[in-house]
Amino acid sequence: MKLILVDQRHAPTKTIGFNRWLKGFISVCLLGAPVTLGYIGYQLASFQNARLFTEETTQNWDPQIKLQIEELAELKEDSERQLEALTLRLAMLQAKLVRLDRVGQQITTLAKLDDDEFDFSRSVRVALVESTGISTGPHVHFEVYKNGRVVDPATYIHRTAR
Repeated sequence: MKLILVDQRHAPTKTIGFNRWLKGFISVCLLGAPVTLGYIGYQLASFQNARLFTEETTQNWDPQIKLQIEELAELKEDSERQLEALTLRLAMLQAKLVRLDRVGQQITTLAKLDDDEFDFSRSVRVALVESTGISTGPHVHFEVYKNGRVVDPATYIHRTAR
């Protein structure tokens, strides 16, 4: 049996040879000792567990287990109530969304807009605020069209005093 030692820097390796007696001793140390210690540990643990799990300790656990079962039942009921409330809230929000969509359709009809001119069922980006080029800060560029022609947007902007 030979033991080969390799250096991390790829230096020359070193080899150590073992005779029969040394091989047997190393085998007992590497294999026999862990097995023996594992057996002794198992015996100690089973002896201590025999004293740990007596009938008296299990009877003391019963009230605690029953209390935990009651607490879990209360938590389950509370979570079911919360889920029901959230479901109701979601249904109310969906109803409001349907009503808003209907109002948008009515506005489209009253304003005599074409069907493809404005669609209230999808969100549309109207403007994008950003700072481009060598600007001094974020700003918006927009145009206003009336009857297919560009008009001055200043008439549509209402400023408030700050």
